[in-house]
Parts: sequence; C-alpha cells; structure tokens
Amino acid sequence: MTPAWSHLDPARPCVVGHPLTCPRLQCAPCMPGQRCDGAGAATCAAGFYSDVVGGTACTPCAAGEFAAARGSAACLPCPAGTYAAAPGQAECTPCPEGTVSDVVGAATACLPTLAETYAAAVAGSDGSAGVTCQPGTFRDEQGQAACKVS
Repeated sequence: MTPAWSHLDPARPCVVGHPLTCPRLQCAPCMPGQRCDGAGAATCAAGFYSDVVGGTACTPCAAGEFAAARGSAACLPCPAGTYAAAPGQAECTPCPEGTVSDVVGAATACLPTLAETYAAAVAGSDGSAGVTCQPGTFRDEQGQAACKVS
C-alpha cells in the first residue's frame, strides 16, 4: 500500500487515519484491528474491533458477540451454550448448570431447562442441548440439573 505522502514535507502533514510510521517516516493508513488518532495507531482492545483501513475508532462488539484477541478486525457470535449480555465483551458467559441456550449469538441469559429435560454438564459438552430423562426417571422442578428415579 502506498503511503499518502511523506511526513517530512511540513506543507503536507499526515491526514487523519494515516499516522506517521517508523522507521521510514511516512504516513501510512491504520490497518483493520487498529484505530488512528492524533497520537498514531493503537490496537483495538479485546471486545472491540475495527474493520476498515484508516479507521479512527474501535467499535465494541454487539451483545451476543465477542472478540477474544486484541487487534480484532471482526467479532464472532457467542457459541450455543453461552451468551454475552452487554456490548464490548472479550468472552462469552457459559450457561450455568440447569440452564440452556441453543442460540448462536445469544445476547440474553440462558433459560431454565424444561421439567422433562436437564442440561448436559459434562466435560467436552457445550451444555447447549437438553437431554430427555430416561424411562423410570423424572423431573418435577424447572431448572433441576438431574433426573430423579421414579
């Protein structure tokens, strides 16, 4: 990418979105994942993104999305079994035991499981899908994490 112009020419200072870069002392645009201001380029914090070249601000990820790494050019939707209720999240919150969310990109808290199901809470499971009680077992309370024996 060709720089806008050399900063060494005082008649043509760098334009907004194209800070002075070293070691060549030329104006160059900020890249996605960065914001440019009067002080130069800065990396977007986790939970924020910039998807344009020469951007002047980092945007918070929307509720239901996250950006785990600094310098993100985009946000990702929260996977099923998790949610992000507020904007600007670096990670999604897992559904608590006894709750479930099968929505990708959930922005609201997980819901209690229905009386005939319970949330799978085993290692390696995302806990997003309810499991029906086996014959001879039942659930009699909403949000109950396990089936009772009849």
